[in-house]
Formats: sequence, C-alpha cells, structure tokens
Amino acid sequence: MFIEVVRNRNSPPCTLLRETFRQGGKVKHRTLANLSKWPKASLDALRAVLRGLRGGVGSGGVPERGTAHSR
Repeated sequence: MFIEVVRNRNSPPCTLLRETFRQGGKVKHRTLANLSKWPKASLDALRAVLRGLRGGVGSGGVPERGTAHSR
C-alpha cells in the first residue's frame, strides 16, 4: 500500500490510498480510499505507518531498528 497524489489539470490534486497487484502478468493499481480531505498531519502519520516506522508516544519519534539476520 502507498499514498499517491494525482495531479489534475483543472482541479486540485487528489490524494489516494492505493495498492499494487498483478493481473495477467501486468502490474495494476487499485484505489482503496480517497484521502483528499484528510489534514496534512494525518497524511504524514499514515505515510509513517505505511513505511513501517514506529514513532509512538515517549519514543521521541525515532524509528526502532530490527535485529540483523544471522546466517
């Protein structure tokens, strides 16, 4: 899932929550939600969640690192 801003010629850009999938060997996008009316702070928080960052209360906004894989 990702957030995409689609530029429109004669109207304001729309912000969409989308996912990518394959159908018949071709890559396609499916729109899950229209986020155009969301405030910027909420969009930034959702982007952080989608990227896997965990900047919760008390953590100082620093993302946690995973452990290294051993072979």
